[in-house]
Amino acid sequence: MNTTKNSKQGICNCWKRSTKKVFDSHATSDVRFSGKQNPLRGTQHATYEAEQALKELKDWSKRSYVPPYFLAEVYIGLGDKRQALAMLEKAYADRSMFLPTYLKVDPELDSLHADPRFKDLVRRVGLPQ
Repeated sequence: MNTTKNSKQGICNCWKRSTKKVFDSHATSDVRFSGKQNPLRGTQHATYEAEQALKELKDWSKRSYVPPYFLAEVYIGLGDKRQALAMLEKAYADRSMFLPTYLKVDPELDSLHADPRFKDLVRRVGLPQ
């Protein structure tokens, strides 16, 4: 049995469950973010669900590697840009495959685009400004 593969699959499943739970609980919410519905933000219940998703991912990180990009998305959902940027910096240090693939196109990161630290990260990743 390949424990590395099972561990990676487990983390991805945990992230999917955590974020799905948050999204499902607010499928009819009128909370808007980046021009689309984002149930990770805006209501007390959404904040609770995002905090639960973060807790679950942090628990996983005690057993295995959790991509910081996943944590960054949850921090954005909580409205914590400072922590989101810190996690994206960690993803850069870890040479995360998510950064060159999603950094400029992930709508969840739209709220960071004007931040000089985000622009610097985009430059360092080697993406067009």
